[in-house]
Order: sequence, then structure tokens, then C-alpha cells
Amino acid sequence: MNNSDLLFEKRNAISFSLWLMPDGAAKKFFQKTINKLSENYRAPAFEPHITLIGGFLGIEKDLLIKTELLARQIKSFQLSIKNIGISNQFFQSLFLKVQLSKDLYNARKLSCLKFGLTIEGYEPHLSLLYGKYTTNEKRKMFSIIDNYPKSFIVNKIYLAHNNEINFKWKVLKGFPLAN
Repeated sequence: MNNSDLLFEKRNAISFSLWLMPDGAAKKFFQKTINKLSENYRAPAFEPHITLIGGFLGIEKDLLIKTELLARQIKSFQLSIKNIGISNQFFQSLFLKVQLSKDLYNARKLSCLKFGLTIEGYEPHLSLLYGKYTTNEKRKMFSIIDNYPKSFIVNKIYLAHNNEINFKWKVLKGFPLAN
């Protein structure tokens, strides 16, 4: 991928995001799947996550404080996976569609308010592969994704630093949600 691809997708290539991440058996399954796809198709590897909000800028210390305060306002909730999806977007090539439940919508709304972002245009998903592949190539990958977890509990929000130029994502810190 080159810089013109990043510009085409209209993203802040160096930015921050808030992630919801599975844990336990679900995390192990998704990480193993991402690693296998990444290795087989020479794609960037990353941790399994659902981006709650992304592409924002700021001072890390301030963003950590905001994230911690936000986590105190949101109760743990369940995420449900709908089905497999594909698109022509580099960072949304092969993914699992996530049900936009009332709890997820409210977490998104609170996050947008806290970080000064707009709530519109949210299609929650858990990416499994980044890159440019044909539809036929992506459909062949479906067999690797068999028997994926259909739901999992979200009990933390994570602040992540994104470097999409070098394909590096770093989870800075996770904050427990309210009980």
C-alpha cells in the first residue's frame, strides 16, 4: 500500500482510536484467525478489535484521561456477530459484521460526545484481514473463518495508537467498564 491509497481512504494515517476487544477464548480464536490470514496472504497483523471511534488526534496523556472517564460511564455489554462481510476498502477487506445493539450504539454515542466526533456513519465490524484482494480470493478465505464465536462480552475500552503508514497498531491502555 502506498500513500495515495491512504489519501484515497481519507484517514488520519497517524492517529488514535478507541477499541472494544474480545478476551478469553474469543480473543484466542480471532487472533489465531488474523495471524493465519496475515501469514497466508502476506498482510499486516493486528489485534482483534471493533473500532468504537477512530482517526482522532490529541495528546496521549489527555486522551488516556478522557478514555478512563468514558469507561466509567459505560457498563459491560455483549457484542453479537451477524455474519462475514467483504469490501474493497483496504482496512475493511474481510471482516465480521457486528450487530449495532442499543448498548453498542450508546457506547459509540458517549465516545463521540467525549471526543468531539460525529456519530453518523458507523458500521461496527471486527476486521480479519487488511489488504486488496479479489472477491473470489476473499470468498476462498471463508473456510478459515469457520465456527467463529457468535458473541462475546465487552468489559474494557482500549486506547490505541495507529500508524497506518507502517502498519503498526499499539494498544496503549485498557480501562474497565462500569459494572
